Amino acid sequence: MLALALCDWMQINYYRADFVGMDALLARHIESIEALGDPRLRGMALAWYGWVSTMRYDLVVAAWRLEMARRLGEEYGLPEVIAHAETWSVWMHVFAGRPRDALRSAAAVEAVVSQLADPRYVILKSLAGVGYASAYAGDFAAALRATDELTKIGEQTGSRRASSLAHAIRAVIAFIAG
Repeated sequence: MLALALCDWMQINYYRADFVGMDALLARHIESIEALGDPRLRGMALAWYGWVSTMRYDLVVAAWRLEMARRLGEEYGLPEVIAHAETWSVWMHVFAGRPRDALRSAAAVEAVVSQLADPRYVILKSLAGVGYASAYAGDFAAALRATDELTKIGEQTGSRRASSLAHAIRAVIAFIAG
């Protein structure tokens, strides 16, 4: 029960941008979660831990944790774990300056998104990562397509996050393109 609550609780810390707190919680409980033998909980905990490592710019550790989560997802047929691990890998690769790897992770998200009960988060998050990765790779047309899709999502759903990400990516495109 603690492991389930912990994985669900991560989202609260995430929206508070409390990555230090998330790191401390996961460090304290990851071994207990792994000992449960539940591949979904272990995979989601590793994926969250990878995301926290990404946000703390510990990118080598992030890559390892996200890869371990993705492998668990694949081994046990857990599309939710795969989708989150790959979505957060998109951003880890963007932060590491590897836009082509980010685009490969985004394609992996697309491959499992139809299997998710609620794909909204991973669609939005990976699409924004595609926008940034495409801009950094110099593919401004692809980056603009991502911003158009984010704008459409924002207009259709009222998501301020989608709209703001679209504007932020357009600013990056303008800066890089000159």
